[in-house]
Amino acid sequence: MKTKISCLMICFNNQQTINQSIDSILNQHFKDFELLIIDNASADDTPQKLKSIDDERVKIIYNEETRDRSDLINKWLLDNKSKYVCFSEPDMTYTKDRLLRQFEYMESAPRVGASGTQLIFPNIAQASFDFLWKSNFKKYIKVVLLHHNPFSFSTMIFRRSLLMKYGLLFDSTFKNLSFYNFMDEASQCFSISLLEGDSASPVLGRKKLGESVPSGDLNDLKRKQIGRILEKYTIREWEAYLKLYDGSVMADHELNIACDFINNIICANQKQRVYPRGTLYKFFRSQLISAAARQFNSLNGITRSQLINLLIRKFSYTSYLEIGTSNPTQNFDLVQCPNKTAVDPEPLREDIIGLTSDAFFENLPAEKKFDLIFIDGLHHADQVTRDIDNAIMHLAKNGSIVCHDMLPETEEMQMVPRISARWMGDCWKSWAHYRMHKTDLQMVVVDSDCGLGIIRRGQQELFPAEDHVDYAFFERNRTKLMNVISVTDFSKLLEDESTVHVL
Repeated sequence: MKTKISCLMICFNNQQTINQSIDSILNQHFKDFELLIIDNASADDTPQKLKSIDDERVKIIYNEETRDRSDLINKWLLDNKSKYVCFSEPDMTYTKDRLLRQFEYMESAPRVGASGTQLIFPNIAQASFDFLWKSNFKKYIKVVLLHHNPFSFSTMIFRRSLLMKYGLLFDSTFKNLSFYNFMDEASQCFSISLLEGDSASPVLGRKKLGESVPSGDLNDLKRKQIGRILEKYTIREWEAYLKLYDGSVMADHELNIACDFINNIICANQKQRVYPRGTLYKFFRSQLISAAARQFNSLNGITRSQLINLLIRKFSYTSYLEIGTSNPTQNFDLVQCPNKTAVDPEPLREDIIGLTSDAFFENLPAEKKFDLIFIDGLHHADQVTRDIDNAIMHLAKNGSIVCHDMLPETEEMQMVPRISARWMGDCWKSWAHYRMHKTDLQMVVVDSDCGLGIIRRGQQELFPAEDHVDYAFFERNRTKLMNVISVTDFSKLLEDESTVHVL
């Protein structure tokens, strides 16, 4: 008998998490589903754990050799007869109402081809997804996918008839980016929604969440996306576009080339209307503004790493803590301090502590202190406030806290949830809170590298308190509210031996 929903789970060496994940699926409130589990030639005890499952809704296939993941998914999609298909991961657990909520939503919205929910990481503050409920999300999503994939594979459900109608399958040539490519293709064919609330979270003990993406795969995907609008362009134009995309500092001639290339893309899209015209314009405008700001900072400013190292040398610091090390090569590896600690919930290396900042500080002994703490974690104001509070408690005498991304350049850049390619979140709101309410701190923001906030113990004159602050308020009061100083003024403070307690 054909079921309403068919779920697929592909596992490989998941002995630590597989039972919890399967139990969370079998205990769903929605009962009319089947679960196909493919063990992709695991070398641990995963097959033995699977053999203990006794449920008529579960079918298990044991591969003798490891097969390509995309090929396994495609065969399942083509052989399937269910109305809806969904993906599940062997290292995730699911809320009991996941399938019911998604089924009821898809039944009520026949024009929607796919829907997903939030993926919740324990102890990480979540922004409201009310914005994504609005109809304009369908307008935004195509453009958002030009920059990144906001969807989680393990929370998606698809209307199978539409996948077959448009011939949507996973392309193994994109390797790690096959799901990104799949969602990008799907967005061109039908509407996609994100449901409010969470449905999945990682099982404790799962493998590292970080996944490296080969640059060649990303380059191919980007070419495919732009190729929908513009077929012909030069190598120089493409190299400039990639620099614009990855956040590199661009020379004048590169920025000019990128501007011309973007203008060609926007003009071509005016005729073809592959992407919503106004949204595409705002997207590229935000990218160009950010590129110009990065160029200005590189010529007239200092980077976060340079500022941190200057403070380390100024005060002879010996211990350093970094909160939010998504890519250690961008800052952590450049910091010159004898004892360094990095924390990130999605660690890319063994030397990075794989915890959220909340969990890290909760388990940190009260007597443990750091000379300098750099905060660059989840860019939501409530989380930044918790990180600063915890940092102050673990700050050594004469220590310093440095906060990144305190000076957003556009309103879109600071919106939560994220809608822009270049994003700083609303960290500035947390900074504003301390400027309005904490007299026992000294706070300045150096106008460089997206705004580098420095906090030290001391005294400050408070900014007049306001109950409601928005971006318009930030723009009107930027300099005084944030206590912004120039790089030149910061350098003078460093050079003046009498200002040890001013910084």
